[in-house]
Amino acid sequence: MIGIWVYGMYDAYKTAERINQKKESFVKKSMLFWMPVIVVVLGIAAVISVFVFGMDEYFQPAKVVTATAIRQGDNIIIAYQGGTDHTLVSKLKYGIGLTDHTWNSPKVGERVTLYGDMPGKDHVIVSVVFSDGSERVILDMYV
Repeated sequence: MIGIWVYGMYDAYKTAERINQKKESFVKKSMLFWMPVIVVVLGIAAVISVFVFGMDEYFQPAKVVTATAIRQGDNIIIAYQGGTDHTLVSKLKYGIGLTDHTWNSPKVGERVTLYGDMPGKDHVIVSVVFSDGSERVILDMYV
């Protein structure tokens, strides 16, 4: 990057000399001329920053699994629905207000029951832990 700036300064100086000596005429270049250069430089900077600052974890392919929660009386039933990536799931974490329960090796269609306090006020959270160690919230709702 610094090399490009240094070359740009040198080139500007030399071009100004040629213009002053009437060996070259000044030609105003439109923004459209520079746009591809700017896009390429910004694109390269973005790719480098992703890896330098460790943000590549945010650009991983999405893993698809789901869960649902319904209320039956005072009970809240959480059902693991699975999804295209259900084979990558090692466990689920779930609870009311926080994920304080663990559900190891859940099978598609299995259910767990929690006791709720107030209909419409219980904040149910379910997160999934994948076999690669990554974790995602897959359900965050009030029932």
